[in-house]
Amino acid sequence: MGDEEFPETDIRPRVHTGTVNCATVLTVPATIALNQEIGAATKQARLRYLRDYWLRRVGAFKDIEILTPDKAGSYDEADNDAIVAKLRDSYKVLSVRRAGVVKGNASA
Repeated sequence: MGDEEFPETDIRPRVHTGTVNCATVLTVPATIALNQEIGAATKQARLRYLRDYWLRRVGAFKDIEILTPDKAGSYDEADNDAIVAKLRDSYKVLSVRRAGVVKGNASA
């Protein structure tokens, strides 16, 4: 079954870059259901645990500066802007603050 939409000398009928990965598509409903079952609070707790886990291990290093506060949700737009500026100016790491709770800004 050849693709006769293009001439024989054209590579496009041999490389279907738009082919959908069917297995991936079929897992979307299960993935959404699992994420809803886990819940935002559980995911947030896990991320907080991982942050604290690594913070306890590297906190004593003098060359490491932790840029986010320990208390969850204790930083606002100004704090986020300061973190962005510190990463850019001190470490040449480009980062942006996005507005809204979904995008990491609890005060918006």
